[in-house]
Amino acid sequence: MINLKNFNGCYQFRPASWILVEGEDTHEFLQSQFSNDLNKLQVAEHCYGLWLDQKGRVHGDSFVIRAEEEKFYLFSYATPEPLIIEKLGKYIVADDVDLRGITGEMAGLCVIGNAIELIPELSKIPGVCGKIERVEGSFWSFPGRRGNVDAVEIVGEKHALARLALTIEGKFGKSGILSASDMEFVRIISGIPGIPVDIGDKELPQEAGLEKDAVSFSKGCYLGQEVMSRLYSMGKARRSLRVLEGGKYYPPGEALYLENKKVGVLKSSVRMENTHFFLALVSNSVSEVASLTVSETADEILTPFSG
Repeated sequence: MINLKNFNGCYQFRPASWILVEGEDTHEFLQSQFSNDLNKLQVAEHCYGLWLDQKGRVHGDSFVIRAEEEKFYLFSYATPEPLIIEKLGKYIVADDVDLRGITGEMAGLCVIGNAIELIPELSKIPGVCGKIERVEGSFWSFPGRRGNVDAVEIVGEKHALARLALTIEGKFGKSGILSASDMEFVRIISGIPGIPVDIGDKELPQEAGLEKDAVSFSKGCYLGQEVMSRLYSMGKARRSLRVLEGGKYYPPGEALYLENKKVGVLKSSVRMENTHFFLALVSNSVSEVASLTVSETADEILTPFSG
């Protein structure tokens, strides 16, 4: 049994996107494009959601942080800044909305588990989005979507973030510095998709369970809303994201088979010790406890991750 409570420390990273959006029409514009409802979002609050196309396919994801009434930040772990700016830019016609990518100026620090207690501003009000003022500089903090662990994201200018990371390292020690592989392991065994790596412009949110907390079915019109509403009321996805494990590495895109029939495809993977863990899109016609092979004649079997 893998206990993610053993993951305590911090992980330094570079956001794939940190975009400033401002102007008199910013809130209304983002509301018309974002899959989740921003109408109740107050200043210093955040919301997670998706950027869909007209067919409901996933082109990206973001945390939306409301810094001021008409000033927002868009943050994503994996969706590149140019992709979001290009997608949103196509729909700015006569709106007073300015998109400015400032990802290159920013850095991130994910603080996990007991390490959260090392930053008093976080431990006093855990899980709350807001601006932190410290001697190292100013930062935005908000709950992370890293997996089945308590995690807080802290994003700020690179030089200030580096000083904050040193402060935490000095308190927690080298053993508390987590690697990219550590974070991928937490994400993958928790079944959290990387977007657009695992769920992209050929997939629907429902194939990764993202409709549960990243899609609103009650807000007004937005891009992809008709498909989301139709699936909600009448249908369901044909595939779902599953966690598999095995002893050998296979690259993303490899087909999965059950009794010589193709039933899925591999996505992300990570190695921890002697085991490889995979995210895979698998047909819902396949039992959740079924073992799969990576080719029609492969001896290697991938089994469902049991925890």
